[in-house]
Amino acid sequence: MKTKDFHGGVNRRMFGCAFAAIVLSAPLLAREAMAAEPYPSRPISLIVPAPPGGGVDTVGRILAQQLSSLLGVSVVIENKTGAGGVIGARYVKQAKPDGYTLLLNANHQIVNPMIRPSAGYDGLKDFDAITIVGRVPLAVFVSSASPYKSLKELFAAAKAKPGEISWANSSTGTAGHLGTELLRSRGGAETPIINYNGGAQGITAIMGNQVTAMVEPLTSVLPHVAGGKIRVIAVTSAERVAQLPGVPTVAESGFPGYDMNSWYGIWAPKGTPMDIRKRVAEAVNAAVRSPAVKERFDAAAFQPIGSSPAEATAFQEEQAKGYQALVDKVKIRVEE
Repeated sequence: MKTKDFHGGVNRRMFGCAFAAIVLSAPLLAREAMAAEPYPSRPISLIVPAPPGGGVDTVGRILAQQLSSLLGVSVVIENKTGAGGVIGARYVKQAKPDGYTLLLNANHQIVNPMIRPSAGYDGLKDFDAITIVGRVPLAVFVSSASPYKSLKELFAAAKAKPGEISWANSSTGTAGHLGTELLRSRGGAETPIINYNGGAQGITAIMGNQVTAMVEPLTSVLPHVAGGKIRVIAVTSAERVAQLPGVPTVAESGFPGYDMNSWYGIWAPKGTPMDIRKRVAEAVNAAVRSPAVKERFDAAAFQPIGSSPAEATAFQEEQAKGYQALVDKVKIRVEE
């Protein structure tokens, strides 16, 4: 007669239940461990949706080095270009909202959806603003070999020779493009725009006398001024800049009230926890005020701002109103 292995059966059932409980609770334990993990604890990708060499990329590389030191992890610049910045923005929109994939962009982050029906995102609603890094005036410039030494001369030639004066443009919807459109609308002359893939290509075209003029952030222009390759004939800010004290503003050059800057911000995917956003904002604010970064920003005519997530959100919403008005006025639209 066989006896039942009562204790063995019970032990096996108890072991099975315990094992099942461990398996079922593993994901919860993993999530709790991740939640308890201090931020940041691994490298951060700072996505720049523009090619190397332009204003956004230049600011990003200056900033990333100091942020790495302040945050204690590597902050790595990744250039994800295409569709005027849309590709990089979409990439960040779809990333996990954990603070490890962030977007550094200029103001066309909020302009692109206004002019590109296929953008696939809302610049205000699909991202969490972290901070406004700073701003930089735009330069209106020509080749050093150009005969034009002022905006008045440039537009006089444009009116006298319709179609012969052309503008290089880094990308549709950038601050440089909006600045160009505002000049064209107020200058009263037909001056075609030629699009390039980023500021560096446009600047190269200017230096090669393939295009007449360009509007681009001073950050990416000043090195070429120092090299004697280009001539800045006006700056777009309300006041002259210390780096080029002899260059008049656009307002002084016959366009009263003209005032436009390029500003740069950092965004996170929608749903990123506020404590992470505040941590990054605090680090950025400290970075832009550090002597090492401030010296390099000053040399590039970049004016640090630094803000809280709440301030950044309010600022971009206010800026969006002005951009929408200009986009509607000059009818900027990209069909893709």
